[in-house]
Amino acid sequence: MTARWRLAMDELRSVDRKDVEAMVGAGLAIVVAIGLGLGLGLTIGHTFHPHAGHEAARAARTSVPDVVGLTSSEARTRLLRADLHSRTTPAPMGDDHLVLWQDPPPRSTVETGSFVLLEVRCSKAPCS
Repeated sequence: MTARWRLAMDELRSVDRKDVEAMVGAGLAIVVAIGLGLGLGLTIGHTFHPHAGHEAARAARTSVPDVVGLTSSEARTRLLRADLHSRTTPAPMGDDHLVLWQDPPPRSTVETGSFVLLEVRCSKAPCS
């Protein structure tokens, strides 16, 4: 056995059983106190919400604006104002394309930062 190993074993043997029992007892007392406090709150009509402090962690929601009939550039601007992103099909060739269809539909409620799919078509000839 190395000297370091013997030193570690001596330290472990020196821990008093009463010290361990005191630490376990203190931890148990804290758990009981928390449980009693929670129980008292529930008995007087309060509701337990384990994640009540995490309201900010929930994703914010926004309403999808109606962009059908607008040019693709106007539609992108309105979506960005609503904290949304756009994906265009077919791939946009110019800002003068008209939006024919959108998904999700207007006035739907979605998480901020979501994508709105826009179907566009060329509005002026010659189309690129």
